[in-house]
Amino acid sequence: MKIVELFILVFVTFCFSGEPVWQNYTNGDFVEAICVDGSLVWAGTTGGVIVLDQSAGTLEFYNRANSWVSSNDIGSLAIDADGDKWIGAIEGGVMHLRGDNCSYYNTANSGLPDDDVTAILMDENNDKWFGTWGGGLAKFDGDGWIVYNTSNSGLPENRIGCIAKERNGVLWMGSMSSGLVRFDGTQWTIFNTDNSLLPNNHVVSIAVDSNDVKWIGTQDGLVEFDGTQWTLYTDLNSGLSFSEIMAIAVDDSNNKWIG
Repeated sequence: MKIVELFILVFVTFCFSGEPVWQNYTNGDFVEAICVDGSLVWAGTTGGVIVLDQSAGTLEFYNRANSWVSSNDIGSLAIDADGDKWIGAIEGGVMHLRGDNCSYYNTANSGLPDDDVTAILMDENNDKWFGTWGGGLAKFDGDGWIVYNTSNSGLPENRIGCIAKERNGVLWMGSMSSGLVRFDGTQWTIFNTDNSLLPNNHVVSIAVDSNDVKWIGTQDGLVEFDGTQWTLYTDLNSGLSFSEIMAIAVDDSNNKWIG
């Protein structure tokens, strides 16, 4: 895998002509996760957490040296119904940030199946779903844990790099080498290069917009899937400055943030 030694955050919106407008923010670390909280954009990088305040035009940096961060390699970010931040780290488990207070979940003190947490999702019940890099998928309802893996479910592998959901609660997950996984609570469906227009079976990132359109990041471009039609965007046919898509988020205006 090519390592890009830049923090690259691309903001995509649409002007009145219908054409996309692209803005780049650069800073020094590789972006692995993005979430949007009003005017604040939270980015997880290989150097910690960065918070961009769109209104003030400021950046704040959090890492192990100056804050609550358990590991500087941040693999995932999510915000729950209470506005709390849930942050997954590589070799650092999960951080639960409520205001200035942070609590921690790992394999030693919880049902988390692996300490490499690469994806986090909050569902309509405010349950937390964690994708791990070797332990499969875990669900935490605040009291107990349920773990899905290749031994007890239809997961094609135990390395889950991203999770998103539709408005009806259907989960979409990206795997390391088995493509895109759909889970409706009962049935598991796999999309890969053999049965879809995915350009690569390593699905690195995914987001679902307000129209339930899936935006899928791979090592070979950004894929749009509306349930029927697939569209591929790369640095050759769009305003993307790169084709290896590590992180995607959709804000309240249905704009797509791509790292």
